[in-house]
Amino acid sequence: MTGVVIDGAVRDVEELDNLGVPVFARGINPAGPTKTGPGTVGVPVACGNVVCNAGDAIIGDRDGLIIVPRTDVSAFVAKIVEQEAFEADLRNRIRASALQR
Repeated sequence: MTGVVIDGAVRDVEELDNLGVPVFARGINPAGPTKTGPGTVGVPVACGNVVCNAGDAIIGDRDGLIIVPRTDVSAFVAKIVEQEAFEADLRNRIRASALQR
């Protein structure tokens, strides 16, 4: 899935939600951004004090983001699937325990 990561604030959150594209930002600000600033594509950037290079994978949910270097993506895929299975099992056990009370 595609998303947007902004190391700053965004506005128009309702409209962003309606687009159906995940947006990860540090905050919300009603003031508009500067649209005349410099920009570069395909170079390393620091976001939250973590360097992200072109081609790196950014994986996230509402809890946060991680950056996986492109050279490590294959190894991380198996770990991510394993972690999701562990967490799904944990959620199921918590639900089952709550129902027994």
